[in-house]
Amino acid sequence: MSFKLSRDWMQAALDGELSPAERAQFEQYLAESPKAQAHWTSLNEVDQLLSIAPLAVPQPGFNQRFQERLAKRRPPTRWWNVLGLGIAIMVGLALTVLFAAGDLLPILLFTPHLSLRASALTTNIALRLTDIWIIFDALMTSAYALGTWALNQPFIWLTLSLGLVSATVWLYLIRKLTLEVRAL
Repeated sequence: MSFKLSRDWMQAALDGELSPAERAQFEQYLAESPKAQAHWTSLNEVDQLLSIAPLAVPQPGFNQRFQERLAKRRPPTRWWNVLGLGIAIMVGLALTVLFAAGDLLPILLFTPHLSLRASALTTNIALRLTDIWIIFDALMTSAYALGTWALNQPFIWLTLSLGLVSATVWLYLIRKLTLEVRAL
């Protein structure tokens, strides 16, 4: 019997929720496990102490004061999130302005005629879009080549499979541990 299961049975036994058959099985488990017997004895002692202890009664108005304090409590402001977002926006704008100023400002300042200016702007934008397409195409070609190579390598498949399985097991264990800690 696992510790979690025995702990659940001990709690059920304290609450008087075990059937006679379960109670007999529980008694047999306690007879076979000295560690469980010691734990059961300490739980019984705590239960007896708590049952004879007087219940503490809150002072008059405690509930109302608590509710008022809870209503007044604001969630903590995450000023660093706002600051980080502001800095990211400013850096993005600065890079955009520098990029645009480096490429577009000379066209706007030194091209005399409006028709030539429009033509130069569209050419510049077309060149930038071509650059973006070339980078995207190179990334896709690299991904295709890597994928083609990886399909023929059983060691790569084994490594990826083990990585996925271990990540899944790790996340499962973390979830179970946090649930048990919260239950305590």
